[in-house]
Amino acid sequence: MTLPPLTAILTCRNAAPTLPALLDHLERQGAQVILVDHGSTDATWQIASDRRGGPVTQLLREPFTGVFDLTRQLRLKREIIRSIGAGWVIHVDADEFLDPPAGMTLRDFVAKWDRSVCLAASSRELVFLPRRNSEIHAPESFVATLRSFVHLQERDSKQRLFRWDAPLDLWMATGGHTVTARADEVIPDRLDLRHYLGLSLDHIRAQYYARVFARSDIAKHWHGNRKAAMLFDIVEPPPSLLAHPDAKGPIAVPALRRPPVFAPCDPLTSRDDGPSPRRTDLVVFGPENETVRQIPEMIATAFPGLKLWRLPYAVSSIHDLGPVALLHVLEHPGRADAKTEPVQREAACDWVRRLAVARQVAQCPGMRYAETRIEDLEAGDVALQHIVRQLILGGLGCGTGGFLTAEARPRKSESYSEVAKSITEELARDVGYH
Repeated sequence: MTLPPLTAILTCRNAAPTLPALLDHLERQGAQVILVDHGSTDATWQIASDRRGGPVTQLLREPFTGVFDLTRQLRLKREIIRSIGAGWVIHVDADEFLDPPAGMTLRDFVAKWDRSVCLAASSRELVFLPRRNSEIHAPESFVATLRSFVHLQERDSKQRLFRWDAPLDLWMATGGHTVTARADEVIPDRLDLRHYLGLSLDHIRAQYYARVFARSDIAKHWHGNRKAAMLFDIVEPPPSLLAHPDAKGPIAVPALRRPPVFAPCDPLTSRDDGPSPRRTDLVVFGPENETVRQIPEMIATAFPGLKLWRLPYAVSSIHDLGPVALLHVLEHPGRADAKTEPVQREAACDWVRRLAVARQVAQCPGMRYAETRIEDLEAGDVALQHIVRQLILGGLGCGTGGFLTAEARPRKSESYSEVAKSITEELARDVGYH
């Protein structure tokens, strides 16, 4: 019997910790892989390149804009799906493993249902989570060692396996979750989707605190459970909510709407002091240090009459800005001399969240936004004058949406702890800190 083709389509960025295990899994399931890399700065591209021909059949590059744009990703995936021309499609991320019923491979599974009228298979999502800050799992062994999980049940059914020619209008509307709402078009046998949110809690913080979402995605009310920079703290999950497959007796897995590592934080407060930014030509947002304190005076000297306002460097202070020109001054995440691990962790999380929230605010209509590094300004005010002129005139030359490109390499801070590095390193590389 000729088995129908089975193609997994992955879009990923900086997926090196989980990608080798996923490629091994997909190869065992009889799937070929088309992988789209969105500007990874880790070993993702090399890992995928080394697996060309088994199981990677196509490897594509897409530029990274600094924004997680699921709408754009799904459009690209839809084009790829339509080009396949036969068989079934697996739609997973680089940290998601789709499992067939016991004793089968996914290719056997689709062969069983290939002649039916079914369009897709639904799946139960099991989210595997570290339990403590000290729990760190190795990329080569996490599938065996990371065992505690919760059952995540979101609004839209997770149908991650479907026919290549299935209608994809509903799939696009639900963020790539649901192909069909008709019960008679869904395979009766449900699959399991193992989702490894992160190999440590700091790994989860690095991913989700840093994530900035495209305006088109926000308009569709997507990512409600994932907007961690603004809405959630990432914490140790309550042990009572976690199941473990090695526990004695039956496994009770209550269905949760949100992974329990995401704990709602206090609402971001509005400003109650200072002039309104709507009566300001330029807002400067940055850390409290001597260089940043001198910036308003430097700008006022170069641009007489320009109305300036310097925001305190806190997440809450930037949340409710209206349309305005915003200059975000960055510093190396290791500059703070934090002595204890909890303080280091908090400082690192604050650094990532501030940058992500500022970039998210930059997605609002009417915003003009630019970033510069303290190290780029310490040599004098020429660089500052240049970027302010571009920002005020709207002709930014520093990357998509005013986000920095990683061309400059400012000096590395002496006090860069491993805890801080695990949380900030990926985003730090994006803005030129090494």
